[in-house]
Amino acid sequence: MSYQPPEYQANNPAGNFPGANFGQPNNTAAVNPGVPNPQQQNDPWARSNLVAALLALILGAFGAHRFYLGYTGTGVAMILVTIFTLGLGIIWPIVEGLMILSGAEYFRTDATGRPLRP
Repeated sequence: MSYQPPEYQANNPAGNFPGANFGQPNNTAAVNPGVPNPQQQNDPWARSNLVAALLALILGAFGAHRFYLGYTGTGVAMILVTIFTLGLGIIWPIVEGLMILSGAEYFRTDATGRPLRP
């Protein structure tokens, strides 16, 4: 255990005082969820939200954007809905494409939990 000044020992027996974690890695994403994490911005496996939105708007009836994001089951469901509704199921991927473009909370990550690149 590190040295604790007497004024912190009485009030904070767990050692939680300013500077207690000096030199320790700081997880800014957990502390400040609105601040972008530089490690996530350089992720080579991150998928693009622009590509996902274009796939939804162009090939959405085939669930292409869902396959791209890793949601295979929903992609197959989109194909089946489009077939069984005789093409009226195209409304579903158009709405999702617009949601992706607008940055909806549901479409900020892919199936593995990685944030989408802008």
